Amino acid sequence: MKWMRIIEVVPKRDDNHRNGVSTADIIKIQRHILGAESLNSGYKMIAGDVNKSNTITAADLVELRKLVLFKIDRFGNNTSFRFVDKDYNLTTGNALTSSFPERVSLTNAMSGNVEADFVAVKIGDVTENAVVNLTGVPEERSGKSLMFNVAEGSYKAGETVRMTLKANDFAKINGYQFTTNFDNQRLEFVGYESGKLHVTEENFGFTMLEEGKITTSWSNPIAESITENEGAFTLIFKARSQGLISESVYVTSELTPAQAYNAKGEMMNVGLNFIGNDGKAVQGFALYQNQPNPWGTETLIGFNLPAQMKAKVSIYDVTGKVLKVVERTFNKGYNSVTLNKGELPATGVMYYQLDAADFSDIKKMILLE
Repeated sequence: MKWMRIIEVVPKRDDNHRNGVSTADIIKIQRHILGAESLNSGYKMIAGDVNKSNTITAADLVELRKLVLFKIDRFGNNTSFRFVDKDYNLTTGNALTSSFPERVSLTNAMSGNVEADFVAVKIGDVTENAVVNLTGVPEERSGKSLMFNVAEGSYKAGETVRMTLKANDFAKINGYQFTTNFDNQRLEFVGYESGKLHVTEENFGFTMLEEGKITTSWSNPIAESITENEGAFTLIFKARSQGLISESVYVTSELTPAQAYNAKGEMMNVGLNFIGNDGKAVQGFALYQNQPNPWGTETLIGFNLPAQMKAKVSIYDVTGKVLKVVERTFNKGYNSVTLNKGELPATGVMYYQLDAADFSDIKKMILLE
């Protein structure tokens, strides 16, 4: 008698729900809902169904933005990945209307080998840039920046500090996201005003105020422009001690990565220009995306410092292992560190971090094999 067995294969992965998720995905799902630009594959339809309701609606957008803003750490009714039998004919027409196979039953002899192939779908990632085993679409930036002008000023304990982020070439922008770090020894966050972008509490994450961090995400499926120096929105603080605004508040990627997206589909950097009474920019802290990225031989990491000071640039892999550290006294203004492939004992996804005074920011880069 020849014995047979049935093996049921059920793949599962449920970690790092933010992997590959950004405001760029929110914009694409918004455009899909409006009928302006449909998601063009069944796999993207599954990814866009964030709450697993077999529909793509505004409810998916709300949950996705909460994830981007660190209001939640995982999807409420979904895993981070879903898996589709590779042999199944998945289309945009049946992805949400039929029960696609997420498991496979295999029948084979006891001594035989069995195989099952699945397509992994990262939930929320309709732009398909999730990093899975060092694969995925790299976050290639255009080299352009969305900068906000902020009036420089000094403050004293007890004073109200109003920091209005004003437009600086805010032309045909579909969205942005970033982390605002503030010195919570000097400032206490007390509120915001919506300004020309009509932001609401849904556009901010206030879960880490005690650590001096505010997350921000705004999007519009129809690209928007603001007249130069119009106020996009205002952050309001109460001063606990004296200080300068440029030394107390800065844009980083510490939680929500600093990114902006224009009507051409280009990804941009985000930063602040602190403007003095003479109308000239005052240099603050800033860490820029390495150029080029991804890279294979050499890349340059640029950053700004408000004064001459000691700073540290650290390179580490996805496990958190430090691969290289550059630490010395750098000049006021723009500085750069050049990396060569031979200096790093690994390839693939890496991160680099700038630490200077109480400023810290981190960005991702990809070193090609």
